[in-house]
Amino acid sequence: KLLEEAGYFVTYDVLGEDVCNQAGVEQAAQEYGELLSAIAEEKLECNVSIKPTHMGLDIAPKFCLETMLSICTRVTELQGFMRFEMEDSSTTSATLRIFEELRATCPEHVGCVLQAMLHRTHQDAKDLLGADKKLNVRLVKGIYVESADIAYQPYDDINRSYLEILETLLEGGAFVAVATHDEHLVAGLETLLDKYPEARERYEIQMLMGV
Repeated sequence: KLLEEAGYFVTYDVLGEDVCNQAGVEQAAQEYGELLSAIAEEKLECNVSIKPTHMGLDIAPKFCLETMLSICTRVTELQGFMRFEMEDSSTTSATLRIFEELRATCPEHVGCVLQAMLHRTHQDAKDLLGADKKLNVRLVKGIYVESADIAYQPYDDINRSYLEILETLLEGGAFVAVATHDEHLVAGLETLLDKYPEARERYEIQMLMGV
């Protein structure tokens, strides 16, 4: 509440991933339900982030989708927002498929995450824009250790990829959560906003609390 009163927007995350049994997923979903109830009771901004493997992606994509849809329904009732996060590259395709299902059901209330370090991500961004639905993306560099075969490794290459994807998303009409502490990327964002001034209504900068 103090952060909101100070003018910050906040997203809440119940930490967890790699849940490999149904009972664990059901427990995690219940915890999110309790979190949403607490947010509503305290009249806080309803904005949550959820990891795919916390909700059963490693068990079965269909089970994960069903679990996420139940949470998405509650988020929609609260007129809130839910960020379906991204994990390591082995989960990327399944995560984006589930996101598309969620976006079809509650387009105003769900967003995804893209990792600039992956070679595939620029095309993923174009594909998401081509779906002709409302798109809200958190763009990150990516924290997972990935092979050079599929991911950029040098700092400059990752930053170049980040800004190229960011421009594609802004030009394409997406809302972009620019998740970075990198001053070079913030400067690049400002250059893009000068180039696409209408995008100033479609972005925010996100940082981890305490960083």
